[in-house]
Amino acid sequence: MDYRRIGIVAAVAGVAVVMSGCSTTGGGSQLENTVYDTHRRMVKLDTGLEGSVTKLNETTAELIARVNQSDQQVRTLQGIAEENQVKIDRLQQTLDNLAV
Repeated sequence: MDYRRIGIVAAVAGVAVVMSGCSTTGGGSQLENTVYDTHRRMVKLDTGLEGSVTKLNETTAELIARVNQSDQQVRTLQGIAEENQVKIDRLQQTLDNLAV
């Protein structure tokens, strides 16, 4: 965000330099108003986005935690399924031995 602000300040400064040359033609006030209005809008956007980015980061962290928890639960269930398969195989072998 700091680089963005530096870019905005540089753009405003550049326009101010150009504006100083245009002021003799009578277009300085309009250009100056446009520059200030643009700067005001950029600051407003930047301020508004900070809250959105913060909320997005929080939501992303929550989702990552939930996915990690789900992964752990899946691994646990896979382990239980494998253990149950071993038990079923042993029971089948016991039944086969009894049938003989």
